[in-house]
Amino acid sequence: QLSIDCAGLKIHEYWHLSPSVDIRYRKSEDYLHHFDHLLRTAISDRMRAPTVAIEMSGGLDSTSIAALAMPLANQSEQPAKPVRPR
Repeated sequence: QLSIDCAGLKIHEYWHLSPSVDIRYRKSEDYLHHFDHLLRTAISDRMRAPTVAIEMSGGLDSTSIAALAMPLANQSEQPAKPVRPR
């Protein structure tokens, strides 16, 4: 996080990547389950607003996020409504 005020420039690190931490599983499927859990958690953590929009680029990342976000949105008080371009 970068902020500037009359006292000057301040840089605050709010997360740190630890590439030295190795994750090792016995079965290859466990890597998929772990990734799935992390991705769903990341999407859920970012769906705090009552209305959420996803811009679809046609790539795998945006369609994957949209596919995982739809069931989460449907659990809210206002179910998700897909919007299609005209």
